[in-house]
Amino acid sequence: MTAVTAASVVVCTRNPGPRIRETVASILRGTEARFALLVVDQSDDDQVALALGDLLVDARVQHLRSATRGLSAGRNVGVTAASTEHIAFTDDDCVATPTWLADIIAPLRRDDRAAVVFGTVKPASYDPALGFLPSYSRTEPLLARSIHDKHRVEGIGASMAIRRSAWVALHGFDETLGAGGRCHSAEETDFVMRALLGGFHVHETPAAAVIHSGFRTWAQAPQVLGQYLHGIGASLTKLVRLGHWQVATVLARLAVRWTVARPVVDMGTEAHRRARLSGFLAGVRAGLAMPIDRHTGHFALPDRSTRATAVPVVAAAPAAVLPAVIADRAPGRLSRAAPASTLERVSIVVPNWNAQPFLARALEALVARTTCPYELIIVDNGSTDGSKAYIRTFLDRHPAIDATFIDNAENRFFSTACNQGFDAASPTSKYLCLYCNDVEARSDTWLQDLVDAIQPDDVIAAGLAMTKPITDRYRGVFFSYEPEYPDPSVGVRLAALLRDTNEAMHLEGHCFLLKRALLERTGLYLHTGPFAQYHSDWEWYLRFAAMGYRIASVDLQVHHWHSISELLAFHPDLYRDLLARLDDPATRERYLAEGRPMYEAESGFLSRFPTARARWVERVRRWSRRP
Repeated sequence: MTAVTAASVVVCTRNPGPRIRETVASILRGTEARFALLVVDQSDDDQVALALGDLLVDARVQHLRSATRGLSAGRNVGVTAASTEHIAFTDDDCVATPTWLADIIAPLRRDDRAAVVFGTVKPASYDPALGFLPSYSRTEPLLARSIHDKHRVEGIGASMAIRRSAWVALHGFDETLGAGGRCHSAEETDFVMRALLGGFHVHETPAAAVIHSGFRTWAQAPQVLGQYLHGIGASLTKLVRLGHWQVATVLARLAVRWTVARPVVDMGTEAHRRARLSGFLAGVRAGLAMPIDRHTGHFALPDRSTRATAVPVVAAAPAAVLPAVIADRAPGRLSRAAPASTLERVSIVVPNWNAQPFLARALEALVARTTCPYELIIVDNGSTDGSKAYIRTFLDRHPAIDATFIDNAENRFFSTACNQGFDAASPTSKYLCLYCNDVEARSDTWLQDLVDAIQPDDVIAAGLAMTKPITDRYRGVFFSYEPEYPDPSVGVRLAALLRDTNEAMHLEGHCFLLKRALLERTGLYLHTGPFAQYHSDWEWYLRFAAMGYRIASVDLQVHHWHSISELLAFHPDLYRDLLARLDDPATRERYLAEGRPMYEAESGFLSRFPTARARWVERVRRWSRRP
């Protein structure tokens, strides 16, 4: 796949026989030229590769062998391997029409809140006397905005497309559901309901069509219908147990459809209606019996072997080892501009250096407490305490997280690590968040509170902010470093601000949110190296003010244990003591309840460098005499 790839198509298959060749060939013949086709092969032998034959020579085709089982697991593998935001699905017994891919992803391009699009599934030629072909068609486009519209959405996964960032926010498909899973079906129905409950939109379009040839005999009908309703019953029961009582409207409409109305797929006999009811009740019983992972919204079975290997690409993905970053006096810049259409998604950057015990607490709290759509970017600064191994294990345990791990071979220091993370963020994310390795989210609304506060047009950042005096200690960073701004007027305005102002709004640097569109104008942190890393944030915040932007203060529900890097560098004895205290649950909870660090600042940073401090003071005096 290349940078110009517009979309990806995922076809999951298991022991399909030669029919898979026509499925792949029909997609390759389509009018949309810029796409990647991923065939996720869960077969017991090599028949898929043999059937595809020369089609594998096409650079757009990737054949992915997977040890997973089940349609949902296969789809999760395919989405993880895909590099695009828009991902379409069809089945291995379907043939795509020439414009299918272009038509199925068109609503995703138009509507930033669209998470799922369904198309038409037309039946191939068959004899109705012998059996039936599951199909679905619609005559007009449909837009569902909430769970109360779910009864109007009846699309099936044989013609479906999703937005990858929505898949990440919803933690992927529930692998208990779907063909080959414990509950047999309804993985797409479950995904749609969770998307609608999460504030996403769902579209249906009659234009995107595939031809389905998955013929079933009438003798198979009761089993097919029973399994279909089994998955729906399990999914609805799970959502009710999770507290989503809004799905009661879905249940009510299903009951009306089965008793007095015509079902969408009606086999015309009472026996088949009884099969529906029996399957649904079996699904309800299964949904009540199985444990639920309340963070992901998925069923959590005791045997997780299938899911643990469902997305092997994440676990095996090599970390990016970046070349050395030479500190300079120009602010960091976002190298990838945001597109005209961005997502209500947050790219969360977590810098780390030799703080594995605190990093573990920070990441586990983030996963448990974050409800907004997000991607995670972890930047390790050459740690030697086991942090790197922990990060890889963490990502392996959370394969559904859209994550990037930047593994620096040496310590690039705080400001450069943050800039690396911000620059690696997806350009489609509307916000960037710094979440340091020594914090712990304490509320499920911590990130949403920041997003709400940053909405005014002139607000560039939101976090725990307060007015603080501008002392010579902080001015020293600017005057000794003499930053070089792309726009010289920024330096002039900043100089005037520092001369005429003795206090300014300061953003506590352990956790805050930034507006990407405005950061493209202001630039990022200065690459200040080891010496001034603790004070370069002052220059940043004052640069915001000099350029006319505000900082919003939020009652941030994130606990900051301490500046761990400072403890490690200058107070190793206090760091060891802090770890010992954290291991005492009563002491830890007391400090969390009080909302304060375990240690206040022990001494001024500059007091440890008297020669450098004298040099800074002299530069302050010289600079202050400038006109």
